[in-house]
Amino acid sequence: MSPSRRTQITSADNPKFKLWKSLLRSKGVGEHHLCLLSGERVIAEWTRIKNSKTLLSSIQQSSTQQDSAQFDSTPEAWLISTASLDKHLAAVGEASAREVFELSKPLYEELDVFGTHGPLRVSRFTPIEKLENDGSRLDDFPHFEVVVPCGEPSNLGSIVRSAVAFGAHRVVLAPGAAHPFHPKSIRSSSGAVFEMSFLRASSWDLLLQPSSAKLFALDAGGIDISKIQWPQKCRVILGEEGAGLPEQVRRSAEIQLVGIPVAFESLNVAVSASIALFSWSKSKSRR
Repeated sequence: MSPSRRTQITSADNPKFKLWKSLLRSKGVGEHHLCLLSGERVIAEWTRIKNSKTLLSSIQQSSTQQDSAQFDSTPEAWLISTASLDKHLAAVGEASAREVFELSKPLYEELDVFGTHGPLRVSRFTPIEKLENDGSRLDDFPHFEVVVPCGEPSNLGSIVRSAVAFGAHRVVLAPGAAHPFHPKSIRSSSGAVFEMSFLRASSWDLLLQPSSAKLFALDAGGIDISKIQWPQKCRVILGEEGAGLPEQVRRSAEIQLVGIPVAFESLNVAVSASIALFSWSKSKSRR
């Protein structure tokens, strides 16, 4: 790798560093359509998916992943630490990148929030489609989707991981939901966010419109999940951690509330989502 392709940054006031630091928040990820990838496992998973049919070369031919985020195959940048220069350069190797930046140790550590001590990759993705007024796009799915309001990125990532594992078609981001390409979402999903289809809804009213799909919502006071007969096409709405479901969801005549009986007070939203996804997948296999 030629030294001319590398730029040193030592000041926290550098505009590029400020941009990368903004990618540690959902707002920055959404505004710039960039995300930070860190850790060998996450970067390897990104590379695997990048080379798969579902994410790049055949994405437009896929009927089940048509909304999956597309990532630029060439990273915007590699970010490496001057304190581990030789090690990081060896890890990056001859991988192509638009730019390589050597960050001073303090700046690098601000971005390496998980303490991976490896090169950080900045990647660009196409914006997630946002539904403003027309809710008809919400009906454009074949079997099962999850509506997630989670503002906590780690919970969102865990839910997406289960959604991919059990074969859900899409995750709809409700108002207030974190960005799925937030570093914590990426990490807790083990890269599953790169395989999932997403839509972002601008309001709960859109999500509660009459639909061709049967609407369910997880709530402690709902019908025992073991008694639910999942239809061919359904949408499951999750509550926010602690706050639960919005009142307008609980009051909606369109919604069937579903409960998960437990001996303890309540379950983490990601665990509840996994149970619902498993229940649905089992019913699908019996059809």
